[in-house]
Amino acid sequence: MRLFWFVFLSGGVFFYFIDQAFKMDLFSKETLLNNMYHFFAGFIYLAWTLRLNLKNKLKLFFLLAAVILFIDEMYDYLRHFRTFTFIELFYNLYLLLWGALCGYVFMMRPKLKEKFSGQSKI
Repeated sequence: MRLFWFVFLSGGVFFYFIDQAFKMDLFSKETLLNNMYHFFAGFIYLAWTLRLNLKNKLKLFFLLAAVILFIDEMYDYLRHFRTFTFIELFYNLYLLLWGALCGYVFMMRPKLKEKFSGQSKI
């Protein structure tokens, strides 16, 4: 669990600096919901595809990440919430990948416990 908190907090610090560099309004209702959507989409869905034993799982991961980003950017563009820029695409991609890394580390914990509990101590 320490590794999860390390990944989560270090990603949060880096996210804060990215947010300050791009001068995004972090605490508006719309931006907060959009950021949470990207983080938890990565945490739940994309991390789960990495955990499954599928062939070409990295290719599937990037395909799903591209689809999620494209759909969300088009939805924001059609609502006239934001204009489509590469800075916002990078910002959303970072949130998606940070969520996927946190989810993957979180899901690896039970698997590692299982692996080490079967070994006997000398």
